[in-house]
Amino acid sequence: MKKRQIIRYSESFKLQVIKEYSESNLTIQELHDKYGIRGGVTIQTWLRKYKREDLLNKIIRVEKPEEKSKIKALEKENEKIFMLLKPALRI
Repeated sequence: MKKRQIIRYSESFKLQVIKEYSESNLTIQELHDKYGIRGGVTIQTWLRKYKREDLLNKIIRVEKPEEKSKIKALEKENEKIFMLLKPALRI
């Protein structure tokens, strides 16, 4: 069995990478390449650890009104089905 090499990064190195990311126009992928950081989400993990979530990408979901109403209708239907099955499931 092939042994994997485990790389441990110092706190100062992590903070340096975070600082460079926040002050430069480099992407996370470019920093991975520049410093040879192998883990795909390593820098994102550091950003969360050091409370810099403001630098992470945000996901914004935009829904049309009819999509919202459809979701609500499906949630109500699921609730009704659950209530009907609840005695059989003994929850």
